[in-house]
Amino acid sequence: MTAQPSRGLQLLAPSASRSNLLVLVVLAAVTLTYANHFQNSFHFDDFFTITDNSSVRDLRNVPRFFADAQTFSVNARTQTYRPLVSTSLALDYRLGNGYNVFWFHFSTFSAFLVLLVSLYALFGAILSAVRDDPRNSSVALFATAWYGLHPAMAETVNYIVQRGDVYSTLGVVGGLTLYAWVPRLRKYGIYLVPVALGVLSKPPALIFPVLLFFYIWYFEGEAKLDRVYAALQKSVPAFLLCALMGWLQIAMTPQSYAPGGPPAWSYIIVQPFVWLRYFVAFFVPVRLSAVHAYDLSTLKVQTALGFLFVAVLIALACMTARRAALRPISFGLVWFVLASLPTSLYPLSEIENDHRMFFPFVGLVFAVTYAAALAIETYLRRTGNRFAPRIVLAASLIVLCVYAYGTYRRNQVWRTEESLWYDDIQKNPYDWRGLVNYGDTQMEKGDYRVALTYFDRAGTYQPKDWRPEVDRALALGLMQRPAEAERHFRRAIALAPDEASTYFYYAHWLDQVDRSPEALAAVEKAERLNPSLFEARDLLMRLDIEKGDLSDARRVAEGTLQVDPGDSEATRFLARPPVQDVDYWLALSLQQYRQARYHASIASARKARALGTKMRRYSASAPRKTNVR
Repeated sequence: MTAQPSRGLQLLAPSASRSNLLVLVVLAAVTLTYANHFQNSFHFDDFFTITDNSSVRDLRNVPRFFADAQTFSVNARTQTYRPLVSTSLALDYRLGNGYNVFWFHFSTFSAFLVLLVSLYALFGAILSAVRDDPRNSSVALFATAWYGLHPAMAETVNYIVQRGDVYSTLGVVGGLTLYAWVPRLRKYGIYLVPVALGVLSKPPALIFPVLLFFYIWYFEGEAKLDRVYAALQKSVPAFLLCALMGWLQIAMTPQSYAPGGPPAWSYIIVQPFVWLRYFVAFFVPVRLSAVHAYDLSTLKVQTALGFLFVAVLIALACMTARRAALRPISFGLVWFVLASLPTSLYPLSEIENDHRMFFPFVGLVFAVTYAAALAIETYLRRTGNRFAPRIVLAASLIVLCVYAYGTYRRNQVWRTEESLWYDDIQKNPYDWRGLVNYGDTQMEKGDYRVALTYFDRAGTYQPKDWRPEVDRALALGLMQRPAEAERHFRRAIALAPDEASTYFYYAHWLDQVDRSPEALAAVEKAERLNPSLFEARDLLMRLDIEKGDLSDARRVAEGTLQVDPGDSEATRFLARPPVQDVDYWLALSLQQYRQARYHASIASARKARALGTKMRRYSASAPRKTNVR
């Protein structure tokens, strides 16, 4: 029997048509909040996977995305199997006719809006399963709006390559929504289609079968132990699909993939504290940052608090599972825990990252919103204050406006590399990655001395990583301090002898200081270590051409096209290889002279002279044609 709200409570129970209109209002509010993010620049891993990755520049590579995970990134350590993400990036490149950042953000944001609509439908279905109440739509609507306007979501929506979180979350939510709303199609497995697409975007979607199990157990009958087997039985198709997709992920991920990070146990043991920090950030999102730096040896107290928090969380989930009316709270808490597990059990380079909140917060926002709604409904029933519903509505709008303002400000932080990393080092002054990245922005502005101070600080906090050393070397080279620059390049190579980037940057510097033979040896090493580093291949091809070794240049170009058939530099060279005549070597000598590469300029000039001498000798020895009268 439908629970009829009192006259005052009817403000919180809009009609179906009005609810649909309010959904559009929420989507418009989210769009307005994110209106300042569509021109935000590429950041962090976007460079490896998008701007430096020639694979996404040609839609003809789409089949290769599904067959070769090396196409995902030019950094061998970050090459993982996310073919749907690469496909979407290639489509954005085509739509924008290049790296027009608007289209990349538009693509991510469109998926985000679809996710919000799916969330509203899923929340509504769950609430309808436990109570027949016209206020369900208001609860589902507020939870959807809160999620859409939460500043933590901006950490994913602004981070283009992390659209994988959006797609994988949409796959899970979409699968559950189809399962809940269209039961007649379950036997055909239609609800598994978005799940498969989600897994092809990012592995956390593999937890779908467990979430489906809890959904069936909680909301399709009494949640008793004797119903466990029935719920498991209905979840078998999902478990089979995700087992197959999980195997595919493992099989397709290259052996070069190495996310790095601390030892496994050190990483895992602090994750309960990370969950606690995420939980606090849900209510007070004031410490959001691109990167968070921790000294694991100092987190003993925090680790203990984390385990206590998880124990309380699990206890609450068990307690609220006992009553049908409270099971949405339990389901939301279970979602938060399960969605946090994939990035907690597999050691990554950072023990926490704010974009990882995107998936777990789906459950948390639902649990918190529904718990608050029950408390408010109880209070309103007990009080006869006719103004109370209006106060609740006003307070709800204020909360949403505050969070929307926070999101608007986070969008501003993500505007440029400089603004993003400046914000990071203000909140995390010991974060060596942030110091390096902010130093890079200063070096691009020409403030080499300022940049060097940040690189030095980063090297102090992380003396065993090659990146601060390379950046120090680059800055010192630009400051015309070659001896110091070379010392730091060599130290970077010593710290990471198997890292292709160290050899590439060293080769690039050697080429600039007119030491081409050494540059050639260094870039050959980089190319061998990472064939997907196309910048190294381009440099190697150019050095081979300048050396006069066109056969070697052809080998490099053909190898490049095997890795990336759409590479324009290699295609252009093979289509029209240079004719190395006198004019070619003279033009090259002049170009090298203008670049202050004097040794290379002299070498090219000598080749031009030698070739000219040979041609004169040939001309003098050739038989002359006589006129016959």
